[in-house]
Amino acid sequence: MPPGDEKCIEIIQKLRWKEGVRCVFCGSKEVVKRGEDKKGFQRYLCKKCKRTFNNRTKTIFDKSKLPIWEWSYIIKEHSAGRSIYSIAIDLGRKYEHVWKAAKKIKQDLLARQIASKLKVNVEMDETYLTAGEKGNRRLSRKPMKRGGTGIKGRGGLKEGKTPVIVLTERKGKSIFFVALEGLSEELVLELLETYVEKGSIVNTDDFPIYTKEIERKGYKHGIIPHNKKRFAEGNVHINNAENRFSFLKSWYRVFRGISKKYLSLWVSFFEFLLNLKTNLIGKTLAVIEKLMGSTPKNI
Repeated sequence: MPPGDEKCIEIIQKLRWKEGVRCVFCGSKEVVKRGEDKKGFQRYLCKKCKRTFNNRTKTIFDKSKLPIWEWSYIIKEHSAGRSIYSIAIDLGRKYEHVWKAAKKIKQDLLARQIASKLKVNVEMDETYLTAGEKGNRRLSRKPMKRGGTGIKGRGGLKEGKTPVIVLTERKGKSIFFVALEGLSEELVLELLETYVEKGSIVNTDDFPIYTKEIERKGYKHGIIPHNKKRFAEGNVHINNAENRFSFLKSWYRVFRGISKKYLSLWVSFFEFLLNLKTNLIGKTLAVIEKLMGSTPKNI
């Protein structure tokens, strides 16, 4: 067993079976231990369905060639905001192998996230992240030149800037949405109806996509006129939303450009980490626990 694996296996076992071991196939509690597999994971036999499984069955770690301590290292260091390239150097792995592992982590987290609705006092704002066609040899545009000046201002999809909307509950969590098809009034209303409770206060700036339709949909709409250089009027402001974007851009800058194709995965990973509000060890354990999945209910 590689050094470090034993401790990681112990942590995974505790995180996965907090409510006791259940069969991952049928949900039965009639389970007995049946030795260990070649990589040191506890194997179990279900007396009900007669199938065997181990601590990583039906997770992204199952049948992986990467030792479990390397998975844990990738999760911890990536959660800390380190680039895939630097992590690959640490592990002595090819960039592609670490990138694929990080991609699987993000995909699995995104599939497991269940968004509860924001309420009471919510801020909504938009920003733009530079995301193009990194890694694509057949570009739909002319290649960008080094040393050129960047597009200033809002920009847009044609300029390689992808819109990102944030919904932030004051003293609560944040939800990010990557608008690959661009911004519109319809998108704003759809996001509000999906993620914000009716009757809540929705604070925005005076960008045209935030219209009177917000109030007609059952929300109280507070508007702060940024075009008049006003940034707060009493309790009407979007300072918390702008704060979340400052964190997002600082975190995003490390990765030196991400393909538009995968931008939603990266932003959702950042959202998960941001909402944890804990230290690095806490975030690492929370990511691992989420990836292990919840104990299946008895059928």
